[in-house]
Amino acid sequence: MKATLSSTSRGEGVLGNSRGSAIADYDNDGNLDVFVANFATTPNWLFHSNGTDNNFLVVKPVGTISNRNAIGAKVTAVATIGGEEVTQVREITTASSRHAQDSLSADFGLGEATSMDITVKFPSEIVVELKQVEPNQTFEILEAAPSLTNTGGIVPPWQTLPMVSAVFFIAGVLFLVFWRISNPRSVRP
Repeated sequence: MKATLSSTSRGEGVLGNSRGSAIADYDNDGNLDVFVANFATTPNWLFHSNGTDNNFLVVKPVGTISNRNAIGAKVTAVATIGGEEVTQVREITTASSRHAQDSLSADFGLGEATSMDITVKFPSEIVVELKQVEPNQTFEILEAAPSLTNTGGIVPPWQTLPMVSAVFFIAGVLFLVFWRISNPRSVRP
């Protein structure tokens, strides 16, 4: 079955003075939809994907150490599709268009695949791997440090305190050094 798009906006046509487009699965049906932001009097357009019966998987990385939205994370999915091993890679990014932002999730089309292996490499270099993940679901993967296995990926505040204290100490020392250089004591004759 071939995927089709249908417009949920009214107007004379799709063409216009467009400023950006965003791709996301706004209705959580596993099919990516397209929103086009137009300029002036041209109406905006939302193209709803009618999709196919193929399997899908949506992964939402959640940063706990790097950044909350996991910007910069790379999500890799490996599945057997049509008898061949297929590798798909998505990178979580910010601005994807001039005046738009794609979804912060990684969407994967799986065809008839019944499972896939997922690897998420966060900006902190922490890698989370999941094996034999079943299709047709949406889930979050938390950035978890190997030494924090019992925290579910959440870093307790008491573990970040030494690092924060060190940063403030170094900043204070640097402030004093630069202040001393820029304000030398005057020497009396």
